[in-house]
Amino acid sequence: MSKEGMFRISVILLIVGTLSSFSAGKDPFEKLGERLKFLREEGSFDFSTHNSIFGLAKALAEQGDQHAQYAVAWMYYFGWKPDNGDEILEDREEAAIWYRKSADQGNVESQAHLGMMYGAGIGVKKSDKEAVMWYRKAAEQGHAGTQWLLGVSYDNGKGVKKNHKEAEKWLQLAAKQDHAAAQADLGRIYYHGKKGVKKDMRKAAKWLLKAAEKGHAESQYVIGRMHIFGNGVLEDHILAWAWFNIAGANGWDVSKIKHAFSENLTYAQITEGQKLSREMVEANPKLISE
Repeated sequence: MSKEGMFRISVILLIVGTLSSFSAGKDPFEKLGERLKFLREEGSFDFSTHNSIFGLAKALAEQGDQHAQYAVAWMYYFGWKPDNGDEILEDREEAAIWYRKSADQGNVESQAHLGMMYGAGIGVKKSDKEAVMWYRKAAEQGHAGTQWLLGVSYDNGKGVKKNHKEAEKWLQLAAKQDHAAAQADLGRIYYHGKKGVKKDMRKAAKWLLKAAEKGHAESQYVIGRMHIFGNGVLEDHILAWAWFNIAGANGWDVSKIKHAFSENLTYAQITEGQKLSREMVEANPKLISE
């Protein structure tokens, strides 16, 4: 291969390496980069006819490489405009085709993306049953996001027969992987109690607090309410006020509850709650969602 061709490969591999800063699901270029490095070392792939990331990925994808298919799908889904001007216009229908090719080979990220596309009717005809099928495939491989979505599907009876016990199972798996939305939804199930799942305010507090600490506004609001009455947590009106402040900072409407609650607090307690909320955010900036 010519020096020019080798230089082109080096530049492409460098670009692949720098793409780790992008995030839309798991980095779609990580595995592709590893694959390209392997092929370069092995000498079993002709790099000379491709001068772009997309060109290389598409060529590998057409040969059946699941990681390249995932990368191609990602580029079609979000659109792709690298510095060299090789622009790929957003095409959700084409993205679905490549996600399916990759998903059929067991690629967990492609399964997750495809499930979400069916769930929202993006690039494909909306189908809750099809969405659940793909959620399950990814969830069974340990994908936290689809474990959460599968749990929500069971809780709502969307695309699958309603089953709160099954919802609890999948939400727990995602929650234990530190998935904030799953922690919040699991907390709600324990807070209200549902068929097959006993109401448990301590468990509710445990999971709602984990979500609240990650900036989940509704959980912050509910934790505040729990502290008013001592449901599953210690009764603490100053801490309740602090949580309401933080939830409000995250966009949750706390005006009504603060107005009603303030009638039972002294000025000193409100001032202390204001101060505590600032201290809590200083100690944990994640309390305020981005």
